[in-house]
Amino acid sequence: MTDRADQLAICALGAAGLALIAILAPSLADVRADEFFAEPIPSLSTLVVAAGVTAAVVLRPLWAGSRFWFATRFVIGAYVVLLLLGAAAISALRLLAELGYPIAATQRLPTVPQTVYAAKIAALGGVCLLAGSLVGALLGRPRAVSPHEPPPAAEQARVWLAYRRAVPYLVAIGVLGCALTTASTGQIPLFSQNIDALRFRQGQGLGFASLFQYELLLVACLATAGLVVDPPWRRRWALWLVGALVLLVMFRVERTPLIAVSFVMLLTLVATGRRTSPAVVATVATLVVALVAGLGVLRLASSSSLADKREAVVRPLFDVAPELREQAYVYEIYPDLHGFTAGRDLAAVASSIVPGTLLGLVGVDKSAIYTDVSRDYSATMRQLGYYPRSEKPLRVGLVGELYADFGLRGVVVGLFGFGILVGLIPLRSGIPPKTLIPVVLLGVLATMLLIIPAPALLPIALMVLIPLLIVHRK
Repeated sequence: MTDRADQLAICALGAAGLALIAILAPSLADVRADEFFAEPIPSLSTLVVAAGVTAAVVLRPLWAGSRFWFATRFVIGAYVVLLLLGAAAISALRLLAELGYPIAATQRLPTVPQTVYAAKIAALGGVCLLAGSLVGALLGRPRAVSPHEPPPAAEQARVWLAYRRAVPYLVAIGVLGCALTTASTGQIPLFSQNIDALRFRQGQGLGFASLFQYELLLVACLATAGLVVDPPWRRRWALWLVGALVLLVMFRVERTPLIAVSFVMLLTLVATGRRTSPAVVATVATLVVALVAGLGVLRLASSSSLADKREAVVRPLFDVAPELREQAYVYEIYPDLHGFTAGRDLAAVASSIVPGTLLGLVGVDKSAIYTDVSRDYSATMRQLGYYPRSEKPLRVGLVGELYADFGLRGVVVGLFGFGILVGLIPLRSGIPPKTLIPVVLLGVLATMLLIIPAPALLPIALMVLIPLLIVHRK
C-alpha cells in the first residue's frame, strides 16, 4: 500500500471512529470510569485487548509496507500502549491482592479514584502529544534530493564500510567500561548476590567511565540494523549483536538494551521498506517479553530467597509499565507535600553531561545537585512511609516528570512541545543511507524518553550519538 493510500485509509478509519463514538456516546454516558476500574477482571481483559489492538495498528507497516509518519505513529503508539498496560497491571495486582498473593497483598496500590485521575491526566497528555506530533509532521517537509549526491547504493556501501571499521574500536571502549566497573566493585553484576544493589553502586567514583559500556549498546544497534541493511556481512553483524548483548546483560543486567534493539529492528525494517509477517512479529515480541520478564525475575531472585514462588508471578507485574501506578501518587505529592522540582531537574540535566571532577574544580559537588525525578520521588515516598523498604528509583514516566516539575501546565505544554519534536523526526520514504541510523536512534531515544528521566537518558544518548557523528565526519 502506498503512503497516499495509507493516509486515506487512516482518515477513513478516523472518520468511522468519530461516527462510532457519536453513535455510542448516549449509551456510554452512564458508564463511570471508577466503576470500570473497580472490577479487576473486566477492566484487565479490556485493557489488555486494547493494548494488543493498538500495538497491531502501530506495527501494521511491517507487513503493509507503508512508512507514513511511522516515527510519530511509533512514539504515540508506545505512549498509548504503556498507558493501557499500566492500567491493566494495576487491575491485575488488585486482583492478585484479593487472592492473597505475596507482594501484591502487602504493597501499597493506588485506589480506584487515584487510578482514574492518573488515567485522565495521562489521556490529556496523550492528546497534547498527538496534537504536537501533527504540527511537527506538517512542518517537517522532505527535502529535495540534490543531483550532486552519490547514488544510494554507493553511499550505503561507503557508510556501512565506515560502521564496520568503527565497531572494533567501539567494542574496545565498551569492554574497557566493563573492566573499570568490575574493578571498582570486585564483582560482575549478573553473578552477584544482590544485582540491584550492585547495579546502583557500580558507577560511583568512576564518573563517565561507567558510561563507556553504552558503546556496546551502539554496537548492538548497528549490528541489528546491519542484519537488515548490510546482507553480505550479516553473519558478522549477528556475532557482534550477540556479543554486545551478552556483555551488556552480564555487566549491567538491564532490560533497556533488549528493548532498544527491538525498537531499532522495527524502525529499520519500516524505514527500508522490508516486510515481514504478523506471525513473525508476534513471535519475536513474545520472545523479547519473555527475556525481559526473565531478567526481572533473575534480579528479584538475587536479592531475596523467593520463599513463595508466587512472587515470580507478581514481581513482573510491578515492572509492567509502572509509570501510571506511580503517577497516581505524584499528583498527590507534588506540589502540596514536596514542591515542584523544575529547578532540581534542570540542574540535574545540566550536570549529567559534565564530569564530576570538572565541576569539583569550580567548587560544585555533583552528587549534591545530580538527581532525577525517579530518585527524588523514591526518596520522598520512603520519607512518607509509602515504600519503606524500597531501595531503587521508581519510574514515573515523562508525564509524571513534567507534572512534578511544573504541574498540569507542564504536562500540556511539555508533551505538546515533545510531540512537535517527534513529528519532525524524518523517518520517511527515501531516507539517505547516511542518516538512516541516526534517525532510527532518534526515534528509539524519543520512545525511551517516555519512561527514562531526561538526566539519566541524556548521557546515554550522547554516548550513542557522538561516536556516530565522529564516524560520519571521517
